[in-house]
Amino acid sequence: KYKKCLEIASLLHDIGMNIEDGAHHARVASEFVLEEGINGVNADELKIISCLIRYHRGKKPKKKHEIYGSFERDMRKIIKKLSAILQVADLLDFGHFSYVENIEISIENEKFIIKTNPNISRLAGFEEFRLKKVELFERAFGFVVEII
Repeated sequence: KYKKCLEIASLLHDIGMNIEDGAHHARVASEFVLEEGINGVNADELKIISCLIRYHRGKKPKKKHEIYGSFERDMRKIIKKLSAILQVADLLDFGHFSYVENIEISIENEKFIIKTNPNISRLAGFEEFRLKKVELFERAFGFVVEII
C-alpha cells in the first residue's frame, strides 16, 4: 500500500543536497517536498514521503516532530518501518559511489542477511556507518542486519 511513497522517497531523499550540502539536507529536502508538492501524490502521501526523507540519514522518528507526530500510532509504526527500509537502502549506496552491482537477501536464524557484490562491508568507514543505519531496522523488524 505504501510502496509508492517508499519509491518516491528513495528517489528524492538526497534532493536537499542541492539546497544545503551537509547534515541538514534531510530536513531541508523534507520541507522542500512539502512546500513544492509532487504531481499525482495526495496530501497524506506527501506527508509520509516527507517523513521518510527526513529520517533517511539514520535518525529515529520522533513524536515531537510536527509532521510525524500528527499521525496516529499505527501510521507512525508504518513510517518507522518504511524509514528503516530506506535507511538500509541508503547504506547500500555507502559513499554515494554506486559500488554495489548486485544484492542477495536472505533471512536465516533471526538475521536479515544482505550479500553485496562487491562486498561493501570491507570499505573503510563502513562499519561505523552501518551501525547508524541498521538500528531502526533491527528494532522495527526484529532481525539483526548482516551485510557480507
